[in-house]
Amino acid sequence: MNGREFFHSVAAHDGLIWLGAKTNREGVDCAYIAGTKLGNITEVPVSEIKNHDWNTWRDVMLGVRDAQIMKHLTRIVGYYSELRNWNASKRAELRDRHNGKYGVPEAVTRAVAAA
Repeated sequence: MNGREFFHSVAAHDGLIWLGAKTNREGVDCAYIAGTKLGNITEVPVSEIKNHDWNTWRDVMLGVRDAQIMKHLTRIVGYYSELRNWNASKRAELRDRHNGKYGVPEAVTRAVAAA
């Protein structure tokens, strides 16, 4: 797949938004794509686009499959951070947020009220 095909495929997909391209901190030219369902941003090294077909890229950006060549970023507490650095508890919190479970557990609410 070449860069132009990649761009057009992202633009045509309902669940992905092209955010732009720039050189990252490591000096690598990257494309940035947001996933609308998960609220994630995927950094795709431009040099890697040719190494995979569209179905592979789509699945990685939508979170269907994992890839080590990409960074999955999300913004939870006011800044973007990589998901691969998160512990199990933080990942569970992200899953709950995606499912719309923002509430505080009832047991915690009762404990605070009793204190």
